Amino acid sequence: RSLNSHPPVRLERHRNVEIRIGIVNAPRELSFEASQSPEELAEKVQSGLADGTGVLRLTDDKGRLYLVPTAGIAYVEIGADFKLHRNGWSNATANDLNLIRAALRPVQGASGWVDGNGVASSTVTSTALNLLSMRGAWWRTKGTVSGEFDTWRQALVFPATTTLIEQANATGRAMNPVTWATPVAGDTFRLDVDASGGASFRMVVSDKTSGATLYDSGYLTDGQSTTLVWPNVASFKVTTWARSGVDNVESVVRPTLVKTGGPAGSVCAG
Repeated sequence: RSLNSHPPVRLERHRNVEIRIGIVNAPRELSFEASQSPEELAEKVQSGLADGTGVLRLTDDKGRLYLVPTAGIAYVEIGADFKLHRNGWSNATANDLNLIRAALRPVQGASGWVDGNGVASSTVTSTALNLLSMRGAWWRTKGTVSGEFDTWRQALVFPATTTLIEQANATGRAMNPVTWATPVAGDTFRLDVDASGGASFRMVVSDKTSGATLYDSGYLTDGQSTTLVWPNVASFKVTTWARSGVDNVESVVRPTLVKTGGPAGSVCAG
């Protein structure tokens, strides 16, 4: 859907405005904050889509430039201010959302797959979905500065440092909570780590009730992988850990967790 196919939206001024760009055939949005007003951003988006260059140029609030091929844009959302729980937490709203989530289903089969560039792909399938998210929230346990989630790379990015940075995500949001993606006891999974600059990754599965550790991958570096049989437990919690390199260069870590037997998973689970 193009930007013009959406109904008019009331735009209000904010100090920073969130922008979400949906990419054709990509499971995750590109999202960031910009310091311009919603009106200015809307004008820039409309101009970028119509100027014939084929590239939309936007700058976030930190001065980073995003170049997005317009042919792959499904939609652009500017400055959404919708609140599901306007008057505090609503159990009714939460229950309705859980019903919607439970009803979601992956594609069960297709004759072929095409990526955002219109190229036939053999690696993106319904069985190759990465179940891990590096979005966070992350808590720093070692070091003095924190790594940040990069939407475009779907990875945790650490700044150049000579001192180890360690961060943990124990929020329960390290794994996609969609019902059909929830691991089943006895299923076999492969954990792969794609990292640079000396970064590493660790995943721990624990019993949500007792807190007992059921699986610990240990820290894995670039190119390392391991397989695991999902523990037989009524409820579980996944905690992810990430460490930076210490060679004074940017370090990046991006793991994938997929069922074994399928092709390599897409990293866009964030």
